[in-house]
Amino acid sequence: MAFIIGAPYNGTGLLAALDDDDVYLLPAGIVARSTNNTAVIATGDNNQLTVEGALYGSGYAVDLGFFGTIDNRLTIAASGIVASTASTAVDVDSGQATIINAGLIAGTTVGIGFYAGTGTGSSIVNSGRILSGTYTIYHGGEENLSLTNTGTITSYGYSSYQSASVIAIDVVTNKGTMNGSVYLGSGADTYDGRTTGRVVGDVYGGADADKLYGGNAADKLHGDEGADFIYGGLGADHLWGGVDSDMDVFDYNAVTESGTTAATRDVIYDFVKGQDKIDLFTIDANTGASGNQAFGLLAKGTPTSAVGTGKIGWYQAGGDTFLRINNDKDTAIEMTIQIKGLINLSTTDFIL
Repeated sequence: MAFIIGAPYNGTGLLAALDDDDVYLLPAGIVARSTNNTAVIATGDNNQLTVEGALYGSGYAVDLGFFGTIDNRLTIAASGIVASTASTAVDVDSGQATIINAGLIAGTTVGIGFYAGTGTGSSIVNSGRILSGTYTIYHGGEENLSLTNTGTITSYGYSSYQSASVIAIDVVTNKGTMNGSVYLGSGADTYDGRTTGRVVGDVYGGADADKLYGGNAADKLHGDEGADFIYGGLGADHLWGGVDSDMDVFDYNAVTESGTTAATRDVIYDFVKGQDKIDLFTIDANTGASGNQAFGLLAKGTPTSAVGTGKIGWYQAGGDTFLRINNDKDTAIEMTIQIKGLINLSTTDFIL
């Protein structure tokens, strides 16, 4: 059945209740509002909702599928608005759900809430704006969830992305801006902000083995529990492995990824000698020679000790340990890294 809202509505009750294989369209320029209820609800499978106008609910604006349903889809055009005046804007209990947003999603507490326990995975693709007062995207179900963001996701209260799932895998690919910290929760999760991704806040991997990739700005990445892979990218990044017994890897692929001053260099926290690794394998230790040369580690020195081509010098000062790296023919240092704590380094602490 097709539901096409052709005139503005401002009143009580549901605007539309979808069953199976239904289509709902709110055209551009039409404002539809439920003043005391959820605006649109989908109770079955394979429903297609498209919002080009403005849709408001005093409960949920859209309730996308009940538990056990699958394959429901919500598409919001650049002109579209889906908003709740008192709660969650889009509540998703359907498995294998898809939300594509080029417009605005706004909730007073939650922007989009996912709670499905079945299905092969749900997804959000955002090129518009998603706003909330607390958790902008909340993942509380057991189904895997992926987010691809090229727009803006903003929390005015706590987190831009919050996973409370125990077993689900969260994959966040961010090439836009996320205002508010990202909490990936349990599971082998991924945050990928490479190049243009920016989080105003911190990224927390949570339990299990996570992969965290920063962007070109200064990132704050926390591996937390588990054997984590952490790549800061460009910018003066702050990187935490987590206090546990698992090996965390701090990865570097170019000398430009950590600067030579206190304001531009990366800082690594929670580094455990003999357990965690700093990976410099991809960086050529001698750009004047053909191939990819391996670095050699010098004995502990001072902040001004000579560091020859292809060498890693290191010293300790102010309770911390500092790396000084030279990978070309001159005597200048191309890269430094600060490690919190006094770590007596050896080659086993690196991947060279």
